[in-house]
Amino acid sequence: MAGTVWLVASLTLVLFCTTGFAQANLVGNGDFERTAGANQPPDRWASSGAAHVKQQLTRDVGREGKGFSAKLTCTEFGNGTPSSHAMICQAGVVSLQRGKWYRLTFWAKGEGVKGGVVQVAISNTKNWSNTGLSDGVTVRPAWQRFELLFQASQELAAADSRLQFWFNSTGAFWLDDVELLATDMKAQQQPQLATDGRVNFLPNSSFECATAGWGSYSPDLRAGWQGNLYQLVGDLDATTAAHGKHSLRIRLSADALPTFFFDYFDPVRQPARCVLAAHHGWAPVQRGKPYTLSAFLKADKPNVTGVLFIRQAQARPQRKDVPLTTDWQRYVFTFTAETEFAWAAVGLDLAASKLDAATVWVDAVQLEAGAQATPYQPCQPVEVLATPSETDKPLEGPPHIPLDVHAFNNAPVAQTANTTLVVSDFWDAEVVRQTVSLSVPPQGRATKTVDLPFGKYGFYRVQMGQQHSRCAVIKPHSGNDSRFGMNHAYPWDFMLPLAHQAGILWWRDWTVQWRTVQPERGAAFDFREPDAQIDRVLKQSGQVLALFPFPSSAWTSTATPAAVDKIARNEYEKRRLPLAFKPNDEPAFARYVAESVRHYRKRLRAYQVFNESLYTSYALPASAGHTMDDYVRLCRLAYTAIKAEQPDALVVGGMGIWADNKWTRDFVEAGGLKFCDVLDLHVYPKGQPEFYADSLAQLWKRMKERGEAKPIWVTELGCYGDDDPAITPLSAFFGDAAMRRSLHPSEREATEWLVKFAALFFVNGGEKIFLHAGTCGEINGQDVGGVFFEYGGAPRKMLAGVAAMATLLPADAKFDRTEQFAEKVVAHWFRTPTGQVAVAWSTDGETRRLPLPASTQALDLMGNALTGQAMTVTHAPIYLIRK
Repeated sequence: MAGTVWLVASLTLVLFCTTGFAQANLVGNGDFERTAGANQPPDRWASSGAAHVKQQLTRDVGREGKGFSAKLTCTEFGNGTPSSHAMICQAGVVSLQRGKWYRLTFWAKGEGVKGGVVQVAISNTKNWSNTGLSDGVTVRPAWQRFELLFQASQELAAADSRLQFWFNSTGAFWLDDVELLATDMKAQQQPQLATDGRVNFLPNSSFECATAGWGSYSPDLRAGWQGNLYQLVGDLDATTAAHGKHSLRIRLSADALPTFFFDYFDPVRQPARCVLAAHHGWAPVQRGKPYTLSAFLKADKPNVTGVLFIRQAQARPQRKDVPLTTDWQRYVFTFTAETEFAWAAVGLDLAASKLDAATVWVDAVQLEAGAQATPYQPCQPVEVLATPSETDKPLEGPPHIPLDVHAFNNAPVAQTANTTLVVSDFWDAEVVRQTVSLSVPPQGRATKTVDLPFGKYGFYRVQMGQQHSRCAVIKPHSGNDSRFGMNHAYPWDFMLPLAHQAGILWWRDWTVQWRTVQPERGAAFDFREPDAQIDRVLKQSGQVLALFPFPSSAWTSTATPAAVDKIARNEYEKRRLPLAFKPNDEPAFARYVAESVRHYRKRLRAYQVFNESLYTSYALPASAGHTMDDYVRLCRLAYTAIKAEQPDALVVGGMGIWADNKWTRDFVEAGGLKFCDVLDLHVYPKGQPEFYADSLAQLWKRMKERGEAKPIWVTELGCYGDDDPAITPLSAFFGDAAMRRSLHPSEREATEWLVKFAALFFVNGGEKIFLHAGTCGEINGQDVGGVFFEYGGAPRKMLAGVAAMATLLPADAKFDRTEQFAEKVVAHWFRTPTGQVAVAWSTDGETRRLPLPASTQALDLMGNALTGQAMTVTHAPIYLIRK
């Protein structure tokens, strides 16, 4: 049986540092022991919310059965206003210093709170801005301790502060032992290289262990959150070397440069003309001390510009350009550390060279402490590293992965290198342990190919000393449709087939903007830029959902400078907002849509009308006076234009917010479903999937009652997890508030949540899920937002989970029924072309051992068959199949 493998190695040493000292709690009466009297709320605490929210704040027994806790009970709840919440808060007490780190700890529990979701924040009541803490926790009936680390983003006087805990439903919430302390914690970059006792900090610095531990970076790619080079641009060369027998060759040619694509806001199609080889991992350095980067370089012609580059954490990058010759020479760059972490890169700049093509060889790279370069030496006398075995053939037979183990011996005598490979699976259980021994000649290398017999499909981690590798063995997805996609296509073409093989086939594209295809009134339509973005996806057999993001172009917008200035928060929004206002020429808007569909009707089958209308500033912002009537009218114009050009096209419409929101309900009740074939929802969730399923079921029921049961797509879903974060604490640095809300403690938990959410979504009218977003972070940088992959296409656990689900529940699967196997154990059954498939789990999280029904096979979350006549059901989903 064929399988597909991704494996990327990196060097990891995880550290986390905090220091502190005894200090006073910044929260008043955090243990709730003081009160003004019997049946009174605790001192310094109050409830807050709209008048229609019936809530009461009292004291209850403390978490250890003694003392007191706070109890907030909400018996009536109504959604619809910003103050529709049940909240316990403390105003006028907490103060914060900008840039300082704080640790908030508390104990909490809850009953009847929807999804168990409780939000936590410290707000500036002068302007209701966030001050650095905006997070959420999931409470259960039993007491739990929570810890939130954050960095204050502004100076906050106590008089202007509000510490707040709130939820959006009926229910009861208990709180105890709330403590807020300043901390001297320092953010830690990850992974960190071992430097103690080593002159050269960089492993495999002369490429004798192939290219293990190396990737690429391009300083001239100014893509920001969208990413950078995502794999090594270069190859091993055994014909020339400054040290040992191998070097790294980087070849650039103007007609074949690595090209970065992205579809938002200004479409990006940028060739990388400066390409550097960069090592994985951060070197710990001492602020204010000198360090020296050196490397041997040579070029295929004179006057090629070489680059020595230093990237420091949260500091400006530094570089030194040097003219190269055709002979090996050593080049040196000394710098002063401005932060506690740094990494280095070396390569060439084709633009600075004023050349169309050049080749540069790199060898003997050294990063060391001190103001002078010392004679080159490898990181260790004997180095052992691994790389994936290169094969273009599918791997046949039981699931396995071949791995090349390389050893380099810098000593003048032969050495024996011994190492142990330890493989763990999706559940972090050890499944393989194998010792490898290599005889390495003096100042030479040895390689041995090791076949790791996993035996099952799924996610695996291979640990070898300080080096770890991620890999996934999956059944490649077949067919040209699936239930999964991404908002924005990954910038690099090599990433698309990796996603497609896992059943992630759909890509939501933002480039068909009116301003892009018709920048001036009366100008001919020009689709060259959208074509470049869309066609690259189609050539890889992907499917594209073309979004018409904005209702206007600059020349047809009804926006005035005063109206824009009133709601714009920054320069970027000042550029974007005029496009969000309704057009002053609606027939011209209809022509723009029609021309776009006429251009793409032989290539695409789905189009979306606007993004997050009314409730955000993307399209028709209500804050600028736009109404639901405006959206429905323009949606009707777009729908009519699309159907006239492509009658079988799918038109996706709606507010792009979750099912229980007023804007979604208003769209349905306003008759908006008449002008779309698919209803669009967005959600960046926190809490149990069942919470979101309840509101979705109510929406689906209402659509049926109206005779408008249209399929539902989620074109933006947040679900994140990273077991190897590039910085800790991750929650303090990752994404925006919406994305942080959807960050799970681990990749396993994110995967389990995603599969359960998807199953419940498909039960209640859902058809497709687009995760946000297709980004590719730079080497050693944050990369959580790309969801499924780490640098180089290394898989996260979520990829293996989605791959199994996409195979078991293809796009044409239909929901059949929900079966109750036992109390709190449900199975949601779907009909597929090959039989029936169910997704089952325990809704209360308890573990139950149940008899397996006749003619039924149980599969684990990775799609592997489970043996025996009974099934173990827990909070984690499993599959049941009947042929």
